[in-house]
Amino acid sequence: MNTLRILVLSFVAVASFGAQAQQTATDPLRANFEAIIDDLNDDDLDSFVAAVDQRAMLARVFEQRLIDQRVKDGIEESFGSEIQKLFLDSFPKVNGEILGEVVGFRRSGARAVAVVRWDMPQFKFVYFEFDLVAGTRDRVSIVDWVDFGDGQRFSDGFGEMLVTVVADEGATRSLLRPIALTDPEAFQASELLKAARDGQHGRYFDILPGLDNRIREHRFVVPLTLQMARASRDKGRYNEALAAVDEHLAGDPLYALTLLDYYLPRRDYDEARTALQKLGERLGVVDPALKSHLATLSLLVGDTQAASDYAEAAVAEDSQLELAWWAVLRSRTASERYDEAVTALQVLEAEFGHKLRADALKQDSLLAQLLQTEQFKSWAEPGPTAE
Repeated sequence: MNTLRILVLSFVAVASFGAQAQQTATDPLRANFEAIIDDLNDDDLDSFVAAVDQRAMLARVFEQRLIDQRVKDGIEESFGSEIQKLFLDSFPKVNGEILGEVVGFRRSGARAVAVVRWDMPQFKFVYFEFDLVAGTRDRVSIVDWVDFGDGQRFSDGFGEMLVTVVADEGATRSLLRPIALTDPEAFQASELLKAARDGQHGRYFDILPGLDNRIREHRFVVPLTLQMARASRDKGRYNEALAAVDEHLAGDPLYALTLLDYYLPRRDYDEARTALQKLGERLGVVDPALKSHLATLSLLVGDTQAASDYAEAAVAEDSQLELAWWAVLRSRTASERYDEAVTALQVLEAEFGHKLRADALKQDSLLAQLLQTEQFKSWAEPGPTAE
């Protein structure tokens, strides 16, 4: 996969801070939370689990959901031990490792919002937004978090999963409110949920077409269908599910990143850029990784000035972010700033271990134009070509 394709197909998420000014890293609550993330990076989940406010979390999970009492009792008993695996599985990993960094923090009294950027392979990043409460001596209590990769709040996803453990008709009706289901519809919908619960992809997609549109298009069913389609590894099903998300949920920033899988293969670069821009505008945060992706998309829609602005801002804010240097290299080349483009090449080679001579660059149609410049020739000669 060439560099352009990697840059285009990678996705990011971003989290909300609100209108208030962000706190500095000296805030003791932030420092304590960063220590928890450092423990996760060291494969130690204990401090994270200890920080989760079990009572507040379970209140959110159980709130207004028809969950079987036996399931509730079991979760309350096992929350501090068996649930650790569920927490661990929710964090993105690179080669089995958790690599997180606190990139944003806003505090208002005892409450705070923290954003963690998790590294993923191939220039991908995922962001979680954590709801925090300060205890005595700024001890961290984690109330909940939003995963902008999966497009859901943890308590919502966990609660919906618990409803489907039994998935009787009463629980099904509660999940699909405000739709008024007939008895046959409630039965079929409950069978759909059971198929999802049991990972029976074939049965799920056998049942789905027979359901009324108002059920298939429900806010709970649309992302559930996407999850089942992704798990089934059926490209046709996945594309159909993405189209449904685009039709029914495109206005929700939680799904903006998911929709990049729909827009980019179709070369709907304007839609992809607009989705990321709206996400950033709504949440009020555009971090260096997001700027880097917006730079790439801006080039693809022919907006060279915006690409340059995004890329230069990204590398100025985080000079250790490789993705930002790729964005800078491409934007400088597109704007014919060849001396500065060569500087980006030098950084990518010296700091990130690449060999970016003619054989490597000619695979990319934009960077291939750099090969013809005197600036590149002067830098590259008599350097060896890439193997």
